[in-house]
Amino acid sequence: MKTYLLATTAAVLMAGPLMAGGLVQPTVEPVIATPAPVVAPVYDWSGAYVGATGGWQFGSSTLDPGATVDVDGAASYGAFAGYNFQNGNMVYGGELAAGLYNGFPVGSPTASYDYVIDAKARAGIAMDNVLLYGFAGPSLASFTDAGANQYNLLGANFGVGGEYGVTDNLSVGLEYIGHYLTGDTAAPATTQTDWLHGVQARVALRF
Repeated sequence: MKTYLLATTAAVLMAGPLMAGGLVQPTVEPVIATPAPVVAPVYDWSGAYVGATGGWQFGSSTLDPGATVDVDGAASYGAFAGYNFQNGNMVYGGELAAGLYNGFPVGSPTASYDYVIDAKARAGIAMDNVLLYGFAGPSLASFTDAGANQYNLLGANFGVGGEYGVTDNLSVGLEYIGHYLTGDTAAPATTQTDWLHGVQARVALRF
């Protein structure tokens, strides 16, 4: 009888953990999803644009044979159109600009630059909505001298600038532009060579 009771007690004790183990469900830890990082949009400088400029220019004019005189500092204004390509933070493209300059060689107040046309190759570095760039290209100017003779001057433009993207479709900027212009005048065997320097503000609509 004692042996029977011991065997029964041992069986109950062994069965208890097995039954309890069968009833306890394993604890499943909840999976917490990690939110994807928020990436701020980067300003896109690529595409077509048009705009206007306004600024101030000055310089010097040399007649050969003759003398070198200062070119009166005066207002300049114009319009431009261009197209940008962007590869990473590199921005490059082309621009065509036309401008008017009210300055004249000192001593010849009736002389004037009728217009200046610039073709520019541009390249720069973008830092989000800030663009720093340089440019260079050929230029054509029409000049009327004190005797009302009109002739063309050919040469080059060069400079540096910066732009700030206000919105996706609007940017403002400031640039330095230089011109080297030369050509034959209306006087026999006389060449005119001009160096012009200017600072101009820019406003552009981007598409």
